[in-house]
Amino acid sequence: MLNPRRSLRARFALMLGGCGLAFALGTALVVDRYERGQLVETHGQAMRREALLVARSLTLALQERLQQLQAVAALPTVASGLMETADLRMLLESLRAQQPALAWVGVVDGAGRIAVATNGLLEGQPVPDAAGYREAWHQPWIGGRRPAGALSEHLGLSAGREPLLIDLGVPLRDLQAQPFGVLVAALRWEWLEAQFQAIDRHDGRLPGSSAVVLDRSDRVLLGPPARLDRPLALPADALDALRGGAAPRVLAWNGEGEFLTTAARDTLADEVAALTVVVRQPVAQAFAAADALRGRLLWGGLGAAAAFALLSIWLAGRVARPVQALAAEAAGVVQGRAPAFEALAPRRADEVAELAAQLQALHLALERRVAEQRQASERFRGLFESTPLAVVFVVDGRVRLVNDACRALFGVDDAASLVGRDALALVEPADRERLRSAYADWLAEAPLRALPPVDVRIRRRGGEPALAEATAMALDARHGEGGVQVLLRDVTEERRARALLAEREEQLLRTSRLARVGGWQFDLRSGEGRWTDELARIYERPPLPVPSPQEALACFHGEARATLAAAVQAAQRHGRPYDLELPIELPSGSRKWVRAQGYPVLEDGRVVRLEGVTQDVTERRAAQDALQALNAELERRVAARTAELQAANEELDAFAYAVSHDLRAPLRAMSGFSAALVEDHGDRLDAEARGYLEHIVQGAQRMGGLIDGLLRLSRTVRGELHAETVDLSRLAERAVAELRRQEPQRAVAVEIEPGLQVVGDPRMLDAVMVNLVGNAWKYSAGAAAAHIRVHAETRGDARWFCIEDNGAGFDMAHAGRLFKAFARLHRQDEFPGMGIGLATVQRVIHRHGGRLEAEGRPGEGATFRFTLPPRPPAAETENPGP
Repeated sequence: MLNPRRSLRARFALMLGGCGLAFALGTALVVDRYERGQLVETHGQAMRREALLVARSLTLALQERLQQLQAVAALPTVASGLMETADLRMLLESLRAQQPALAWVGVVDGAGRIAVATNGLLEGQPVPDAAGYREAWHQPWIGGRRPAGALSEHLGLSAGREPLLIDLGVPLRDLQAQPFGVLVAALRWEWLEAQFQAIDRHDGRLPGSSAVVLDRSDRVLLGPPARLDRPLALPADALDALRGGAAPRVLAWNGEGEFLTTAARDTLADEVAALTVVVRQPVAQAFAAADALRGRLLWGGLGAAAAFALLSIWLAGRVARPVQALAAEAAGVVQGRAPAFEALAPRRADEVAELAAQLQALHLALERRVAEQRQASERFRGLFESTPLAVVFVVDGRVRLVNDACRALFGVDDAASLVGRDALALVEPADRERLRSAYADWLAEAPLRALPPVDVRIRRRGGEPALAEATAMALDARHGEGGVQVLLRDVTEERRARALLAEREEQLLRTSRLARVGGWQFDLRSGEGRWTDELARIYERPPLPVPSPQEALACFHGEARATLAAAVQAAQRHGRPYDLELPIELPSGSRKWVRAQGYPVLEDGRVVRLEGVTQDVTERRAAQDALQALNAELERRVAARTAELQAANEELDAFAYAVSHDLRAPLRAMSGFSAALVEDHGDRLDAEARGYLEHIVQGAQRMGGLIDGLLRLSRTVRGELHAETVDLSRLAERAVAELRRQEPQRAVAVEIEPGLQVVGDPRMLDAVMVNLVGNAWKYSAGAAAAHIRVHAETRGDARWFCIEDNGAGFDMAHAGRLFKAFARLHRQDEFPGMGIGLATVQRVIHRHGGRLEAEGRPGEGATFRFTLPPRPPAAETENPGP
């Protein structure tokens, strides 16, 4: 057996075999870690792209439905509040018919109840989700998944179970931008699930990967049935980090094992949907390639180590002995003796003898060249230190020499901080294996040529990272053991600018696709043109070759071609830009509308190039045409309703005339004959008969009063409304003065805030103040210290005018009857009156486009408030005031 202590062959075998085995194990571990890192990066990027694709597609699908609701809510006829219930229901039915994904559409009023709905479903009922209704009162809103509830019996079962819906809502605002309701819709969840399934089945998915979609409350909206409506069993901080753009990571999924996991949310889109998509892949499938590579490296390394050990034993036996003799002579040379390599020649006739002779000749040549080398070294030192590139000489993997530029690159003051260190230690750990592999391949293939530029990450003193471009030249490439000259160039800012440019170009391409906008340019000097891929898609042509201006113009026909040709000619000759919307006829026979914009580029006052953009506006034009048709139809219906209303007003005039003339004569006869009967034959009538006649007279008088009240109520809001500045304080003072004149015996404290001014019809507003102040005066008659206050208060953006009293008050449970004609909450013997005053007030306030409220408690008084818009609708302003 070979003794390692005495045998060079044994030591070679143990040392080289052990090194080979250690290198194999180390390489397997490093490659495994690197491969896993690469797989995490590549799979993670693919999974994140998949998550972004799903999130963006679903968000756009939801936003399209929401935008359709917003388009309806923005219609002037809807905002005006003039639409009849049947017309509004028809509009909602039309929207639902155009969008089969919408199961139900309705309008919720300010009280949170459904005022109008498709097919009349749930009308008068409160909204199913009060929280969502409050959200949608201020801004567009998308809810989570919920059962259909009361809509189930109308929608029918879906796959044998209750259908599931997603609530959508947009605010309804009047012409003064004040919210007065919410337009809500129930989106079929099965439709959104079908969209998700269609997106999730694309061919680019990683093996074994799966995706789930979370709503705004991080509950599963789309995914496996067992997970629906439940939160994911993942740490909240991990989910937030992944959603915020953190690198994918391996997470444990509640007993299902470990998965490579990532998450994404579409940040380009509107935050109303707030969908999060989580994509995962089993660890076994994610790292299968790395595990297989590690096994192959381990077995290959073990075999190579064993073969290398055997080969080293054989080589050591063949080389060791003659080399030992030459080594002894070389040792003598080191000690200063003259070499005697030729002495070995007579005793040998092999290559060793030839080597001895060559060593002798080499010794003589070296002595001659040392002097030359010393001079060359001095010249090299000057060039080495003066070059602006960082230069590093690496021998046997360690730094031997650096120049001033290298010290500046690494931020060190002297070369001692770098010399002697492992060259790969200057590189970030993640880049070391890649650099080592590239260096090995270079030595094996073309060591005499320079190593192609390689980007490596380095770290300066203090931890500041930097990116450098490395190029190497081998100084002695034998067996890969020689020195290497490495040139480093700091490209941190250059790469950052290049990455930013690439990112912006990609973002521009995505924006162009989303906006359906393509760009082009044409050089008038060379006759060459370019266009973007999106513009080629709009014209339904391949990206290459780029068509000539004449070919592009051929898509336009008739007047459109003449218009565009004239605009292009004006841009070339006079430098005038143009912006046109024109129809085009495509090779497929389809027709589109495009917005064509052109901009001349001038040099030295001459147009040398035309640039421009073309946008596909077909859908917008179609939507505009449909909206114009809808507006025309609605205007026709409004005109018809206006004619019907005018006819009804004429009938009301006729009725008022009949009441005034035809009913008054019988009443006067009844009253007159009853009075004559009492006067002429009263002495022959007993007390009971006299009582009956008095009742007849009182009834006739009361009926006459009712007729007068009915006529006043009819005439109050009739006629044209003239708007001017009205001083409500002065009207209230005049009403109080008249009441004091009529009842001088009453002592009522009246407090009127000065300067209460509005814009409205003075005749109608005078009726409002007379009735409200008169009510307060009448119903405070029983108070010990009657008090009436007229003032203004501000709530939100509205100014309310209040008339308060401390009189009899009323029960809020019966407040709905206050403003009905001839409806009274008190007996006639308690407080006389016809019951038309508050009905008149309500009609006047509504005629002005305002709002009226009442508040009271029995025995504690009442408060009536009203607010008016800055200018009444359909008013003819005579004196608007300041």
